[in-house]
Amino acid sequence: MIPARRRLLPLILPLSALPFLISCQPVLDPAVTLTVAIDSGPSSLDPRLGSDEASKRVNELMYNGLFRVDESARPVPDLAAAVERPDDRTVIVTLRDDVRFQDGARLEARDVVATYRSILDDEVPSFRKGDLSMLAEVSPSGERSVVFRLKQPFAPILINLAVPIQRAGAGPEAARHPIGTGPFRLIHYRKDEDILLERFDGYFGGAAGVRWVHLKIIPSETGRLLELLKGSADLILNDLSPDQLDRVRRTPGYQVETMPGRNCVYMVFNLHDPILADRRVREAIARAIDRSAIIHHLLHDAARPATGLLPPSHWAYEAEVPRYDFDPYAAALLLDRAGYPDPDGDGPAMRLRVTYKTSSSELALQQATVIQEQLARVGIGLDIRAYEWPTFYDDLKAGRFQLAVSNWTEISDPDIYRLRFHSRAQPPGGFNRGGYVNPAVDRLIEDGDATLDEAGRRRIYAQIQRLLAQDLPTISLWHRDVFAARRIRVRHLRLTPGADFTPFREISLEPPGIPASGDPAAENPLDRGDRHGPHPDHPGGIDGEIENGGGRGSSRGAGVQDQIDLPSQGLCDFGRGRRRSLPRAIGARGDDRSAHGTRQRGGHPVGRDPDAHRPGSPQQPGRERGGGREHQGERPRPEGRRQGASRFSPVAHASAQGRLIRHDDRQRQAKGTSFGLEDALDRTGVERIGAEPVEGLRRIGDQAAGAHHGGRVLDRPGRRLLGIDLNLSTHGAPFTCGAKA
Repeated sequence: MIPARRRLLPLILPLSALPFLISCQPVLDPAVTLTVAIDSGPSSLDPRLGSDEASKRVNELMYNGLFRVDESARPVPDLAAAVERPDDRTVIVTLRDDVRFQDGARLEARDVVATYRSILDDEVPSFRKGDLSMLAEVSPSGERSVVFRLKQPFAPILINLAVPIQRAGAGPEAARHPIGTGPFRLIHYRKDEDILLERFDGYFGGAAGVRWVHLKIIPSETGRLLELLKGSADLILNDLSPDQLDRVRRTPGYQVETMPGRNCVYMVFNLHDPILADRRVREAIARAIDRSAIIHHLLHDAARPATGLLPPSHWAYEAEVPRYDFDPYAAALLLDRAGYPDPDGDGPAMRLRVTYKTSSSELALQQATVIQEQLARVGIGLDIRAYEWPTFYDDLKAGRFQLAVSNWTEISDPDIYRLRFHSRAQPPGGFNRGGYVNPAVDRLIEDGDATLDEAGRRRIYAQIQRLLAQDLPTISLWHRDVFAARRIRVRHLRLTPGADFTPFREISLEPPGIPASGDPAAENPLDRGDRHGPHPDHPGGIDGEIENGGGRGSSRGAGVQDQIDLPSQGLCDFGRGRRRSLPRAIGARGDDRSAHGTRQRGGHPVGRDPDAHRPGSPQQPGRERGGGREHQGERPRPEGRRQGASRFSPVAHASAQGRLIRHDDRQRQAKGTSFGLEDALDRTGVERIGAEPVEGLRRIGDQAAGAHHGGRVLDRPGRRLLGIDLNLSTHGAPFTCGAKA
């Protein structure tokens, strides 16, 4: 007799041939399931490949490194039990003896060596190779110790060794079968929909307080908010705007917690541009921006003005640097001296125009619109170009911009200055995107890396911060607070300056239907009278269907959709100033003509990239070094009209005036290489990427769109086929199957 499992072969049938889908999913007990709404999914579940913030967060739950970064930005042991430094070029790490991988295998030195060798030997094209460039040799010393030999003394080596450790033999397919030592293990990942993780009871730090972590991928900020307020999500970590946080604070049954973040929102200049190469123009821009007004009105005081990349809480922070307070009169004088006189006094004409690139997130575009208005008062016209994050990040990495604003997150070691400002760190091999060159800064950066005592390094980096503040290759705008918006049933959440997911292991949940002592009972504010909607204590929208995930989120329920939450009134009063004429729209349609072959009207022309309509060859993998990650985080709206009016026009009106720029119709700067595919996957849907499906753009280790259960891809985009696989491999989880019309 043939076993039942052998008889139930996978079927591949046309979608129209079946009136229903077979739905198979673990039964998730809401009492032990933490549901988190996130803005995007990871680009890869292989921590050697996923350089984006979403990948970092998810991989924190599944992996550990030899070291991790504490709240003061210093390295502390994780998988390491002891560290010896017999000389300034040797590091010996002894491993903990109680660590096991999620398949039960014991962690050994060979696993650690294999992880580093796979990166150094280019077994995978890892962005972490730059972090390890100072390693001359990695070798085991018995089963429990690893010896790292350096090419030269290198102070940040312990932070740079914080690479998630994988099993020996984890090759390019590791993203499909992730096996780490972390507190949770993967059950399934459906691209653009959700990720389900189960507690690993053999975790060396102790079993987590929840059994399941369900990450729901919801690109829309409004969608994330509604999922939380409906009770379909328990937690949102750093993925809401200040306006939305205020709404959560006012809702019974919810709490918001904040703390200063280890990040920096900054403006970067292309120093190859003839306008921005003049330091007087850069200082004029710095003095024309009223950062205090933006922080107070737009960010609701959830940020602090920045004097440099390092936040005040960082051990290497230097406070005594040149500062550029808001002073429009001084800005106008600087522009006069730079050769850009005001052509018509208080009239509408601008002294000069520059192009401002930003991501298409709501908050980023709000910031862009306010900065546009403030610069217009001194005669600087900004033409805003808004891109979805992968497109914007691709241009940013390649140096294709005049002026851009982004966010450097989780700043750790001050070696970040090598990555950002050393003359040898220009694209594509580094992140000196503006082309800054100063031999004195180069020498200080190299001295800082070679100096092993912290006091000596602090003195060196203080000099670097003073020189950079004087030269102004970038303007550090503000350090944003990090936050957690949660239901009151979520207990023992520890917020960190980097908004890490690592503390999820410590979370516990109140039983469903039982309010926490002293807190008001949670009521579903969006679902009154709807007995069919998700209950506040039940994670709604958990979907185990086998379907094509081609760009649609898994969220359920009315109102949870990809839309912009429109404010009911203007954002703030940014002061009075001169009124100037403003463009009617943004992006390539700013002059109401087709994007193809269009140039800006007036000012500095922005030429089209001849390769803008076709994928380029992949870039060389980034040679990043430790220090931080880049991510805009929120979703901004299109700009409104630029005015010197006393009240800022609601951004709501802008959506009818402009449109976002996509891969296939964007304008580019002439400088830079052809765009690569490292971050080309659109986080919000297959249809927004362009003519090619995601499958055609995937890199080694990327997840295919569709259901991913236990490392197996059940469906792919672009195929109107339904794959039914009844091999229910769930790591022992209770499972239920059903049918859906």
